[in-house]
Order: sequence, then structure tokens, then C-alpha cells
Amino acid sequence: MKMTHYSKKPWMQLLVLIKRPTGQTEPLFVDPYACCFVHPKIQTDLKKRRSHYCLATKFIDDRLFRTVNHIAGLKQVVLLTDGMDTRPHRLNWPSSTIIFDVSQEQVFKKGAEKLEVLLLFDQFVWFVSVSKPPI
Repeated sequence: MKMTHYSKKPWMQLLVLIKRPTGQTEPLFVDPYACCFVHPKIQTDLKKRRSHYCLATKFIDDRLFRTVNHIAGLKQVVLLTDGMDTRPHRLNWPSSTIIFDVSQEQVFKKGAEKLEVLLLFDQFVWFVSVSKPPI
């Protein structure tokens, strides 16, 4: 995978943190797109926050997968996200699945710009911005 202009060091920190929560040799999940969202000069202590996010991510991933794999035919998944969720891209969804990532427009645009670099050759991913209707 081609790295973006972001530093590899935070990326490696994320991989290590993802691997450690349960003390198992296998990671709970692997997010090859996380490097898009890690600032090169990250100063926060990720160790303090890793367990909650890793366990929540694994739980949500497993729940979504169980659900879509038990439904025949076309599947539509609507994710209410913060605009920087990599779940639509990093999970191996069944081919008949359509995913809607609903988030605030400005944040979604920033996330889409960063992800487009890595998803440049992915023919199944489109970024569509939908503005809220006037009231």
C-alpha cells in the first residue's frame, strides 16, 4: 500500500495499538486507511484511549457483518458517522451491498479528500456530497 504524505511513525503506532488490547497475537482489526487521518505531529497519548475504540470498532464490525451476511439479495447499510469512518472501505462487504455514509458535509469532504488518495483505483467507491435542503 502506498503511504500518503503523513509520517509512517504514527501509522506504526496505530498498528501496535490495534494489536495490543486483548494481548492476543492477532489484531482485533486492521485499518489500512487510518494513516490518512493521523497527523504527522501527533502528540496525544494513544495508549490511554485504545481499548475503548478498538473494542467498539470490533463489536460494530462483527455486528454489521452478521447482519448483512444473514440477509439475501441486495443489502443497503446506512452508517451515521463522523465523516472519517473507514468501515465502508476496509471491510470486505458482500458484493450486493450498497453503503451510505451519512455525516456532516464539511467533515465528510475532508475525509473523502484524504481517502481518495488511497482509493484512487477502487472502481466501486464514489464520494457524493449531499447538501441539506433549505428549510
